Amino acid sequence: MDRLLPDNIRSNWPLIKRAMSLSLPPVYRESEKLYNSVLDRLMDGSMQCWLEVENGELYNVVITELLQDLHNEESQLLLFTLTGFKEMTRQQWFNGYRALTAYAKSVGASRIVAYTDEPALVQRIQSFGGNARFYLSLEVN
Repeated sequence: MDRLLPDNIRSNWPLIKRAMSLSLPPVYRESEKLYNSVLDRLMDGSMQCWLEVENGELYNVVITELLQDLHNEESQLLLFTLTGFKEMTRQQWFNGYRALTAYAKSVGASRIVAYTDEPALVQRIQSFGGNARFYLSLEVN
């Protein structure tokens, strides 16, 4: 898995935006404000975009963001979106895991976190020794 540098974000933006639209919860998919915010953050380096490409074929797009937990003074690397385009082998998953773990360590993150209800992803995380808990969301009108 390779990280796109900010210089490459704009030229790949249509692909990144499409990947986000496939992974975001429905309430966010139509928000141009959200897409513009993510683009700005990718361009300034406060969010990162990762691609898994093998033999010229795109397997997945991952967008990450470093979060600061002010209560316990720890950083966490958030998988903001993870979009699969092709079935990945266990080795490809492991390579992506290693790349994200190495990046997380390099920026001082104590863990990698994500929100999902995808059973296959929950299983994969558990196979790497991670915990899968539930995220609750209630809209306030």
